[in-house]
Amino acid sequence: MLLFDRIFVDGHYGTIKFRGPVPPDSNTDWYGIEWDDPTRGKHSGIHNNIKYFETSVENSGSFIKTSKNGIKFGIDFLSALSEKYTPNLNLQDTILKFGEVKSNQIEVETIGWEKVLKKLADVNKLKEVGLSNSFIKYKGSKNLDTVLKMVNDLDLSKNLFNDFVEVATITKELKTLISLRLNYNKFKPLSQFFVNNEFENIKILGLNNTKLSWFQMEVLARSLTNLEELHFGFNELKSFKFEDQETNCFLKDPTFCKFLQLEHECRFQKLRLLNLESNSINDFKDIIWHFGKLKNLKSLNLKSNKIKKIEIEKQIEEVKNFPNLTFINLNENLIDDWISVDNLNYFEKLTEIRFKNNPILTTLDASESLFTNLTARLSRATHINGSLMTEKDRYNSELYYLSKISKEYYTLMYENQKMNEAELNSVKSKFFSIHPILPYLESKHGKQDDLTNLNVNVKESKILRNRLLDLSFKFKNHDVKKKLVPPSTKLRNFKSFCLKLFKSEIEAENINKKDITLKFYEEQIEEKNLKEKQTFELNDDLRDLEYFNLKSGCVVIIDFKK
Repeated sequence: MLLFDRIFVDGHYGTIKFRGPVPPDSNTDWYGIEWDDPTRGKHSGIHNNIKYFETSVENSGSFIKTSKNGIKFGIDFLSALSEKYTPNLNLQDTILKFGEVKSNQIEVETIGWEKVLKKLADVNKLKEVGLSNSFIKYKGSKNLDTVLKMVNDLDLSKNLFNDFVEVATITKELKTLISLRLNYNKFKPLSQFFVNNEFENIKILGLNNTKLSWFQMEVLARSLTNLEELHFGFNELKSFKFEDQETNCFLKDPTFCKFLQLEHECRFQKLRLLNLESNSINDFKDIIWHFGKLKNLKSLNLKSNKIKKIEIEKQIEEVKNFPNLTFINLNENLIDDWISVDNLNYFEKLTEIRFKNNPILTTLDASESLFTNLTARLSRATHINGSLMTEKDRYNSELYYLSKISKEYYTLMYENQKMNEAELNSVKSKFFSIHPILPYLESKHGKQDDLTNLNVNVKESKILRNRLLDLSFKFKNHDVKKKLVPPSTKLRNFKSFCLKLFKSEIEAENINKKDITLKFYEEQIEEKNLKEKQTFELNDDLRDLEYFNLKSGCVVIIDFKK
């Protein structure tokens, strides 16, 4: 076995990083293993203060004896294929017996059974081949093109490959292959370009959790001329910069300089889906720089990265980046400002956005929902967090947002009316940089009252207020709270809203939030007369509030099952 070979033992995958005696003067040989699952390890390649090998993750290494039974070092491709798709069954029997106890066995006559088994065994007709977890290490000496003539989808995830050259020997012979999954294999760095079109037919490539660098991906891209989908998640990717130690081995290659001079859109010109989920990318500008000019890119998955802001630089702003991007997933990042949300409007065809679990959501108060804010701010969105947005959703969300932001704006103008024109323009400019969608919403729905007039009550908003439900909320003996709510709000979202509204009060009483019940009555009355007033229960989570005939002035009673 060679260094960096892959093994499987006792249910765990690992990479050989050392072979030899431990301690050095011992007669017993050991393998030093870095485990894919770091919790399987015991140390970082050090024993009795002697460093035997390096680990990429602290304490992910350990030693096992080279004589240990049960170590799998890998088999060839055709052996794995035969093991799964051509099992050694006896086709001579015409009767199959099921059951362990003879007196209770069921006999089935296998008329036509031979034909069924032969059909399953005829791998020549297979179009999809799944060989994940099959311990494949290399192609083997036999040709594959006579065995798999029609395969177009091949799953080689979680095998024992460590060299892309071995994968290339397989794909080169499978002329009809378009989808290849290599997830969870751990490859050593490439030291050469592929020049014989080994991957030219591949359209879909899965390289999740392979720990490849982006430079390695770019080297592969030179032979992936028809790639349409790339899954490159869980690879600890921080940026798309090339490291010197990676490029040094290519400096003598005459094609390398030409390779570096190619624009990214030339290397990925047919790419339509890019999945970079669960990496450590923190700079969205870097993503724009590398992929913004890809004309065919429609879907971009950036879930679970470390992006803090969506920034659009002025020089980039003038160029149409991501001209055909329709879907982006920004769930579970570190985005902490609403300007980043507004900047998504620069991508003219973006209609589907996922934005859950970002820090900015903590700035919403109990009366606001993420869906309402995103709907109002993203003028082209049709789907938010997987939910289809109806015309009614957009209408009510925009009205709610316009009502809220207009009041802030006119209040700001009222409070600063004594400023000179230059100072006031500066205040306006800053406000509109935070709420760039406001002029568009005012042109669409009409302006609110101009609250800069001294005789106007800055706390009132007269035009849009009547389009929202002006409700009072009561929980036990706590103070009544008033809020404006869109009538299209789903009851399940309304319940969450009520829980947030009285969050501290509910937590103080240690109540199970799942037991919430809601009732309302049609007009405000004194507590002593509540029993005399007819109340109506809200009990269908999928209904809009307007279905229950809730009107402005109603009082919502929050209670819990006992």
